[in-house]
Amino acid sequence: MFAGLPGTGVGGMFYLLLSLWMPFHELIRLFQGRSSVARWKMIARHWCLFAAVIGVIWGQTALLKALVPVSQQEQVHAAMQAKLEPVAPVAISTMMAASALMALVSLAAVVGVVYMLRMGIAVRRLIAA
Repeated sequence: MFAGLPGTGVGGMFYLLLSLWMPFHELIRLFQGRSSVARWKMIARHWCLFAAVIGVIWGQTALLKALVPVSQQEQVHAAMQAKLEPVAPVAISTMMAASALMALVSLAAVVGVVYMLRMGIAVRRLIAA
């Protein structure tokens, strides 16, 4: 298992996507006449948490970028010892982006499996009825 940035895993991405979806869903409820001020307050609280999570992820990324890159001399020295190409600081950003992308892909796979299981249950109920 690999450790990553808190909030960038499947659970964090799921929360962020649901937080983004909440106002649109509530607009549908508003047009149906089933919305309330209390629900909009709850959405505002979730959006504040959403902003906090994004802020923390941004801060962690900035901190990692400040701490992880090594000076060019040390990179060249380490590369010469290992007989590898020097690692550019751009590679760190690419790895972070790839990590976030893999979390989104994993989330999409989990949601897809859940929907397939729901369809299977619905089909079983139809057959049993």
